[in-house]
Amino acid sequence: PLPLPIIGNLHQIAFHKIGDIDIGTWSFFPLRKKYGETFEIYLGSVRAIITGDPKALDKVYNSSSKNNFTIRPTLNGLSELRTHNGLLLNNDEKSWSRNRKFISHTLL
Repeated sequence: PLPLPIIGNLHQIAFHKIGDIDIGTWSFFPLRKKYGETFEIYLGSVRAIITGDPKALDKVYNSSSKNNFTIRPTLNGLSELRTHNGLLLNNDEKSWSRNRKFISHTLL
């Protein structure tokens, strides 16, 4: 599918619900139905290959030396949620103040 600038294909990923309850998972089923078992999307600026084909998954996760999939990207933007030193989730007042000043100065 054609990605949009900045957000990529995030607008095309369905947030999965059971009845009225959000279960907190993304669903690729609508895209899989339209584009087949294996397709490429962009999660923001990060390219991702989505597959539901068991043979393709075995090839990706097989640790043989002929595997071209040994290097996988990490989503460093989510590290803020784990470390609590970003702007949103921060339990260190000095660090938060420094980050806030930097962001404010950069955006204004």
